[in-house]
Amino acid sequence: MSETANARTCWCGTTALEAFEPEYLRCPACGTLVCTVPLPADPSGGADGGFYGRDYWSKRQNELGNPDVRDRIADELPERCAHWLATLAAVRPPPARVLEIGCGHGGFTFLASRAGYDARGLDLCPFIAGIARETFGLDILLGPLERQGLAPGSLDAVAMMDVIEHLPNPAGTMKAVATLLAPGGVAIVQTPLIPDWPGGARTIRRGETILGMLRAPDHCFLFTRAGLDRVLAEAGLPCIRRERTVHPQDQYAVASATAVPFLPPAEARSRLARTPDGRLVEALLVVAAERDTLAAALEKRAGPLAWLVEEVKRQVRKRRYRRWLRRRG
Repeated sequence: MSETANARTCWCGTTALEAFEPEYLRCPACGTLVCTVPLPADPSGGADGGFYGRDYWSKRQNELGNPDVRDRIADELPERCAHWLATLAAVRPPPARVLEIGCGHGGFTFLASRAGYDARGLDLCPFIAGIARETFGLDILLGPLERQGLAPGSLDAVAMMDVIEHLPNPAGTMKAVATLLAPGGVAIVQTPLIPDWPGGARTIRRGETILGMLRAPDHCFLFTRAGLDRVLAEAGLPCIRRERTVHPQDQYAVASATAVPFLPPAEARSRLARTPDGRLVEALLVVAAERDTLAAALEKRAGPLAWLVEEVKRQVRKRRYRRWLRRRG
């Protein structure tokens, strides 16, 4: 029988949580990992965005081994941002009204606006909003979604990439998102994937998968597939379609109140090419698709070398795990 604790409550309302890691408990009802280290009462408070202020984007990211946010733009624009835009174009081709919550440097919002969308970004931090403004000329909404005064039914799509795990009240925020969506509107959500239990728990404890996601207090909740499906469905978005992820440690879903058709990739890209800027974005998506096809072919041809690649990855994860344990003392 697992040890239980009541230091926190899961987003689903469960209070009898199981011990998992020193800073995380596991919810037996939905499988979510619940951080025991609370965020500040108002993580968006202060002149520079509170916890998610300048230090989060500089010192905190450096501690986690991530590159500077300005350096990430060049990597993410043709990779993750292009991947997300291909999804958006398939489910809600332009013109459409789009809000990206937690837009960071603004790369995805910028691509969407160039592709013909009425796209806006939202973030908590004036520092990162300044980078989005300087880099892409974007006017970013500042502060939590619930304080923006947006009209119900005023959006066709809401994008939340690596955001829901940071929310102290993900159920409440997702309900607010559902209210903002017009009929046929969609929420596009990416978040770290916690393996299903019980094997997933042992895997994480061995340090062989997403141990780096157990970052307190940054990640308030970490979701299994079932957990994410449940928070989306309970918010009023029960029609959930899983999409391919850029990175294997993530999960990626499109959620809506009713089933929404997806355009074939070629047709979705052709819709973008109806304007000069959209044609440029379409060309980026074509290159990204060709890159993905080539990568898949190379992986398949690796065949006998695949075990060696996985072994190298496993050894790297072990080394990272040992460093993580040393930092924890």
